[in-house]
Amino acid sequence: MLSFAITAALLFISFVQSAGQEALRKPEPPVNDRQILLYVSVRPEFGPPIDSLKQDHFRIRTDSGDRQITFFSDSPVPASVAVLFDLSLSTPADALKEATRALYLFRRASLPTNQYLVATFDEKDNVLMDWTNQEDMIVSTLDQVRNTKPKHETALYDALYGAIERMNSAPQKRRVLILFSDGVNDGSRHYGFKETRELLKRSDVTLYVIGNNLNNSSDVMHAQDQMRELADLSGGVAVFLSPEAKHSSYAQPIFDTFAYVAADLRYNYTLGFVPDKGGDGKWHPLRIVVDHPDLKARKIEVVGRTRKGYF
Repeated sequence: MLSFAITAALLFISFVQSAGQEALRKPEPPVNDRQILLYVSVRPEFGPPIDSLKQDHFRIRTDSGDRQITFFSDSPVPASVAVLFDLSLSTPADALKEATRALYLFRRASLPTNQYLVATFDEKDNVLMDWTNQEDMIVSTLDQVRNTKPKHETALYDALYGAIERMNSAPQKRRVLILFSDGVNDGSRHYGFKETRELLKRSDVTLYVIGNNLNNSSDVMHAQDQMRELADLSGGVAVFLSPEAKHSSYAQPIFDTFAYVAADLRYNYTLGFVPDKGGDGKWHPLRIVVDHPDLKARKIEVVGRTRKGYF
């Protein structure tokens, strides 16, 4: 499970206290039709985000070499956050209740200008709440999810594909999709892993997957590896609670994981670059290189996490 140098509770408290001030800082990138924006989270393998880096500590490395950084900001960016809850039979009711509670705290810890969409799925997907930041609507919708009894099969990829498409209507440029699911698909009729992966590559959506690990069977492990691949491709992460969690409490690991995502969104860098390739229908891989002398001196290895490429 992910660990933090400070507790998740303190993270949430500090986020809430600074939300109003950070929301006032909104540097806008210059208008350039060819410019690509990257949202970058920098962390050591285990630990909180690093938020003290400057533009010259970053390099954008593509398949044609390093690209010049044309825009840089270390201010948090308002986001459109869609949350997709798995209500199929494989989702423990207790875990679902803790996830809705954690999402409520997540929202309170986030920028007040964020917009939210909430959807659920089992055999079919269902949008319960369209884009809003009104607290009464969010609370009412989460109560509805919390009081729903999981049932039916899991049309995971149909729902996930539809959710990524739905992000096209998002009001904010920063687009985040949080999927609460065990990652197992047994009911999709229209889309599969390959189609969803291709759509995600062509989007600017960052995917986070939070779920429970039912068991260690090969089918479950394979399904969750596919979720990890999708999240990593988009610049997000996938975290699955261990099977032992159901014997104790889902609350703390789910809370910690939502706090991890909240920290990613609050302590984030925006980098812009103009590619020398693109628009040719081909996928061009990229990665972020973080080079800071103090980190090297302390032998701290960090990863600059963002989308893995562009078209």
